[in-house]
Amino acid sequence: MRKLVILLFLIYASSLLYSQIDIRIKKKDFLKNCSGNCSKAWQYVKNGERYYFIGTKGSYQLALQEYLKAYRYNNINPVLNYKIGVCYLQSINPKQSLFYLKKVYDTLPNITWDLPLKLAMAYHSNEKFEKAIKLYETAKKFIPEEKRQTYIPFINKKIKECKNGLQLIKNPKIIKIDTIENINSEYPDYHPLITPDNKMLIFTSRRPNKTGTIDPVDGFYYEDVYMSTKENGNWSYPKNLNTLNTSYHDAAVGLSLDGKTLILSINGDLYYSEYYSGKWTKPKPFPKTINSEEAETSAALSPDGKTLYFTRGLTLNSFTSNADIYYSTKDSLGNWSEAKPISNVVNSPYDENGLFMFADGKTLYFSSKGHNSMGGYDIFMTRENDDGTWSKPVNLGYPINTPNDDIFFAMAGNGFTAYYSSYIDSSEIPNRGNLDIYKITIYDNFIVQTTEDNLIAAIAQPTKETILATPVAIIKGKILDQNGLPIKAEIIIKDINTGKIVYKTYSDPKTGEYLISLPTGKNYAMTISKQGYLFHSENINLINENKYTEVNKNMTLKNININSTFTLKNIFFDFGSDKIRKTSYAELNEVVKYLKQNPNIKIEIGGHTDNIGSEKFNKQLSLNRARAVAAYLINNGISADRIKTKGYGFSKPIAPNDTEEGRAKNRRVELKIIQK
Repeated sequence: MRKLVILLFLIYASSLLYSQIDIRIKKKDFLKNCSGNCSKAWQYVKNGERYYFIGTKGSYQLALQEYLKAYRYNNINPVLNYKIGVCYLQSINPKQSLFYLKKVYDTLPNITWDLPLKLAMAYHSNEKFEKAIKLYETAKKFIPEEKRQTYIPFINKKIKECKNGLQLIKNPKIIKIDTIENINSEYPDYHPLITPDNKMLIFTSRRPNKTGTIDPVDGFYYEDVYMSTKENGNWSYPKNLNTLNTSYHDAAVGLSLDGKTLILSINGDLYYSEYYSGKWTKPKPFPKTINSEEAETSAALSPDGKTLYFTRGLTLNSFTSNADIYYSTKDSLGNWSEAKPISNVVNSPYDENGLFMFADGKTLYFSSKGHNSMGGYDIFMTRENDDGTWSKPVNLGYPINTPNDDIFFAMAGNGFTAYYSSYIDSSEIPNRGNLDIYKITIYDNFIVQTTEDNLIAAIAQPTKETILATPVAIIKGKILDQNGLPIKAEIIIKDINTGKIVYKTYSDPKTGEYLISLPTGKNYAMTISKQGYLFHSENINLINENKYTEVNKNMTLKNININSTFTLKNIFFDFGSDKIRKTSYAELNEVVKYLKQNPNIKIEIGGHTDNIGSEKFNKQLSLNRARAVAAYLINNGISADRIKTKGYGFSKPIAPNDTEEGRAKNRRVELKIIQK
């Protein structure tokens, strides 16, 4: 409850400071220039005044509705115009404030001491930065002495934002922004979360829901979570995820790359839900090492699921709640560590929010009111360096960012399709609701390194702050049994060079589907295992890939039967040698684990070669390689009496030996079940 009270206070605390001046619309003055049903018009004014002086986000919107009705009967009353302008400044579309505030300033500039400040903010919202700067400087002169300590820092920051805007708008990014069919409603829709293959979208909406409960603070329905999937290239009509939604605020704030772990913010705490057998499980809270007395409102998981990045830190400071980015790591027992701030390079003195981890596991997108924001929240990107430090955040630039709030950015794995939440007041991009989700198509090379040419071009640009996310490959498909039925199997991806697990997931027991995202430029060992089935491995070599790619890989796990065989696809030897390369250890360790999990199995390790060289040489070489694999298994805890070795040379090819590709397939190590 304490956390909820803080949240509610913060929603309107700054509104009270920077908006509400005790100036009222006098009945005599209003009726003097009123035409039509003035009694009715005055009732609208009274309704508006009542809402206006409540001073919350929601009440300003209600006041605006009433004031606009009254405006039809009297459009020259200066106080009414002033208050309509103020209400628009507090809305999702502050650009509309300029018309009304300028009208007042041109006719009655001394109506309130804060009118120059309000008009400066209106110019600022409309990207008229130079005019805004002049008026901000003018506004400083009219601030009462007792308010200067609060307002001067506020105005100075606004001036800095305008100067940032002047710089950013000089070099607009080459992008296209579109609405999305079927997704947006006439109500606020925001915080898009997508899988890297751009096939599933989860978002939060304030549209009418199952409870029909309205939040009194802002006048909208409570948040609910919705999901849409792409069908024949189009997004399906959103489905309310009823198993996740309650009668209170339920906001989706983070999604794992495989689309199977959803993070929610519920009354200022983080929860998680798992997608299992076609359903989302009941949300469970993260431990107290993550959830605190402050509010945690946004999150992103690393690809391996072992690091959680999230925002924390709401205070009663009316100038900024100073929410920062924190992280927590999960150990082998599943325990989350005490959270720590990510970096003072990334965290600013102002709010950070809207986290999204790109599929490369290194590039973090977030929104901030600090750094070189041009106003409100701007979207930034930062990249984790090899030594664990983070690069200086880079503003994604104009027109993605504007002087108003731009937040909740999510990038598909292809590196050129993104989504975000904004209010875009444009005839070319019609707005359907209070806040909508938009699709961004990126034609510039400022986000993701897609080819060597783009990398060179980016480096050639006059900037020391260029950040290029690593392109990724999407590996997806189904894992089935011999009868074609889906099974839940463990999937482990290891970096062959380091032997470290970079990804661990399971295929869905209902569909057999899996989805994995891997940064290009590396070689990976992929192992699939399930007790009672044969071990299965794949080699995912992305060393020479430098652009987004999708690989569909369906796999069948065979039952454990006598004489069943499987190939170890990530065992490597030096040419003409039986010395195992260290890059083989990643897979061999999984074989050790598999044999320990199936203690009754006895195996034959068979070595095979291509037909280059004599039969005698290749037979001995294949035997020596089989023995080398056996030695590794024995040295790592597998009993020698469970293992036999045999060298087959080139007597059992599985592909023609007249091509290099075929010869490569024939150079292999196979395991055969000889006892189960």
